[in-house]
Amino acid sequence: MEGKWVGQIFHSNFSFKSRGTAILIKKNVQFTATKVISDSNGRYVIVAGKLYNTLILLVNIYAPNIDDEQFISSVLNILPNLDTHQLIMGGDFNFVLDPFLDRSSINSFKYLGITITKCFSMLYKENILKLYEYTQQIFKKWSKL
Repeated sequence: MEGKWVGQIFHSNFSFKSRGTAILIKKNVQFTATKVISDSNGRYVIVAGKLYNTLILLVNIYAPNIDDEQFISSVLNILPNLDTHQLIMGGDFNFVLDPFLDRSSINSFKYLGITITKCFSMLYKENILKLYEYTQQIFKKWSKL
């Protein structure tokens, strides 16, 4: 990927192909990283920096697909500069906030943990986290941005 991508790459990877996260910044975008935190297990990468004239915190998460009460809480606790930087967080959180909206079949719904769900619900209610949803009617899939 580095051979084809011209721009900045921030990543965390693991020794197996099953994990890894990355944040890519296009070459013409004025972004200067001031701090990078990469997880040695390939579960997250956090980049603090300046995007044009705005202080920004970029976070990409790949959460475990088991109920891990500590994972999201520990990531949120290490986020630097929340009081001064705009937060953009994305990735695969491996859980749903609303099974009726986020699952095509309620019968196949597997509950993945109340702690993580409560954590994100709190962030959403406090306006720290905004979920942008869009629907792909053709494929009957829902996504959050």
